[in-house]
Amino acid sequence: MFPSDDGVGLCKSDAYMTCSPSQFASRLRWRFSGLDQIGALDAADITGATFSVYGTHSYNCTERPVTLYMTPDFDASSGWDSTFGWSGLSSQSVSHKASCGNQRWIGFDATAGASAVASGNGGVLALGLGVDESSNVNWKRYRYDASLSITFNRAPNGPANVRLSAPATPCVMGGGRPYVNSLTPTLAADVSDPDGGNVSGVLQLYRTADAAPIWPWVVSAAQASGSTWRATVPGGMLVDGTGYSWGIHAQDGAGRAGPSTWCEFVVDVSPPNVPGVSPGAGSPYQEGVRSGGAGVPGSFTFTNGGSADVDHYQYGLNDSAMPETAKLGSTVTVTPKKAGPQVLYVTSVDRAGNVSHRRDFAFSVDVPPTSAMWLFDEGAASTTAVNTVSDGPSLTVSSASLRVPGMMAELDPGSAVAGDGALRFASLADHAESSAPVVSTDRSYSVGAFVKLDDLSGVQAAVSQNGVSAPGFELGYRSGAGSGCPTANGCWAFTAYGADSASPTKTVVASSRTVAAGEWVYLMADYDAQGHTVGLFVCDPGGEPDPVVTAPFTASWYATSGLAVGRGEASGVAANGLHGTVDDVAVLTGVADQATVRLYCTGSARP
Repeated sequence: MFPSDDGVGLCKSDAYMTCSPSQFASRLRWRFSGLDQIGALDAADITGATFSVYGTHSYNCTERPVTLYMTPDFDASSGWDSTFGWSGLSSQSVSHKASCGNQRWIGFDATAGASAVASGNGGVLALGLGVDESSNVNWKRYRYDASLSITFNRAPNGPANVRLSAPATPCVMGGGRPYVNSLTPTLAADVSDPDGGNVSGVLQLYRTADAAPIWPWVVSAAQASGSTWRATVPGGMLVDGTGYSWGIHAQDGAGRAGPSTWCEFVVDVSPPNVPGVSPGAGSPYQEGVRSGGAGVPGSFTFTNGGSADVDHYQYGLNDSAMPETAKLGSTVTVTPKKAGPQVLYVTSVDRAGNVSHRRDFAFSVDVPPTSAMWLFDEGAASTTAVNTVSDGPSLTVSSASLRVPGMMAELDPGSAVAGDGALRFASLADHAESSAPVVSTDRSYSVGAFVKLDDLSGVQAAVSQNGVSAPGFELGYRSGAGSGCPTANGCWAFTAYGADSASPTKTVVASSRTVAAGEWVYLMADYDAQGHTVGLFVCDPGGEPDPVVTAPFTASWYATSGLAVGRGEASGVAANGLHGTVDDVAVLTGVADQATVRLYCTGSARP
């Protein structure tokens, strides 16, 4: 850097006393470093550059040319007597005579020099000033503190997150192009500018097959960098079954465009046909037929109804929202939770998301079949309780003295069948029992009975089925420490035992209903082998069942001894004798729902 100011041009002693030697030529050079940011740009990004310098003196007041050059890089050791490699950038005709009032800043166009730095990925720009050195009339002086100002405008970024936003579809080009179920889709992309300037989105939409323009060169209003650009295709432009290509790029305020991204889609607004629904192989459920049972699974196969573009199916059992999804060619399994009419709702969905009309497959779930039922109506002298299910096992009654009038004979004699009876138990020796197991306790089952207690002491089993050391279950009443009841006053309960051992774990489901001695109730309990739960219903005779109480139970096993009425078992011996009366004991092969329990509560359920 030279101090203060210095001269450029021819200096001759006959004109200037200060020329030493008597004649010489002088040029001025400036070195601008730290331009790495400029070097990182493309040459096309440079929009302008100005070299500004202050002129302090000229030979006279006549304006004569001075030229700005781009020069090779230099340092303190570089020579000053060569113009090799100097490339002219721009010229000005000026004078700087103080007496003429012309001392001032002047600017030279240095755009080509800045572009050269960008092209070469450089970081330094060396500039020089020169004049016609044939005559000292061109002599000028300039201050050292020149400046370089460079302006640039980078192209906008390529669009990001290019997509169809309505309906939501990613950008795909070529194979696997998406299908769109709209004639007026919304196209979207995130547009931005590296310099932070406002940008517009520029859209081109063509028909893919013949490249025919549909909606070309649609320019949006300028918006902030980083915004989401959206354009909704107007109605009447697109045709069902036709493929389209669309491109989007960002354009800044100076009209500079960024790179484009292209996408394709096919319009498909035609819904598929109604799907076919058929029961799977071995499924118990047929359309319009009552079969199966609550908790009994059934399989169904869906077909496309003749539409080749079906992507998947939506379905729901008794749920018209159809929250479940099935792939093509798959068989689905549904498990009804209750008896009675059921509807399997099914629709086809094509690759564009079009949904067919709904197929409603109606069937009916049968109540769980009664595998055994004892009404205890045989007569006062009988020690056998006959199973009303054909060929079902009978119970041996420990004494005919246990026979008393039945629940209906007591509560509504006018409606009771002739000879309506029940069994009343007073001691552990009183019981009725089968010679072999009746309930497969490791499979789904339900067991129920009308029960009336004489007192509210201890644990009393109305119905149980025993193993060698422990019962598989006990249905009845519990009280006392560790009973599992909601309160200390005792409760109706169903107890499932976790192993055939002297000290098995117990799972108790207990009713919160108040228990009173001398009052009839109906109890029905179940084990759901699919859901791994045990449950308990309680209702008044002829009334509506209380909501079921359930608990998880995963330790089922097969209790291989007989079914007992009036007592249970503990450590391999009779225990938990009932103090009260039992009527209409029933065993069901399956899980009873509330509607089934209601039938038994009214006393109208029969095999």
